[in-house]
Parts: sequence; structure tokens; C-alpha cells
Amino acid sequence: MTKLFNNDHLIINDIRKIIQDFDKDRKKIYKK
Repeated sequence: MTKLFNNDHLIINDIRKIIQDFDKDRKKIYKK
């Protein structure tokens, strides 16, 4: 159970990271 929760947490962090990166890229594109 704890392992599963930790895995979910890691996945959520990864998704958040991806979204942040995407946002940065989008902002760069908008600045142009």
C-alpha cells in the first residue's frame, strides 16, 4: 500500500514537472 502510494506520488511529480516544462516552452513561444 505504501509502495503504491509512493509510486503514485512519483508519477504525479513527474507529470507536474512535464507540465512546468511545457509551460516554460509555451512562454518562450509566446515571447517571440
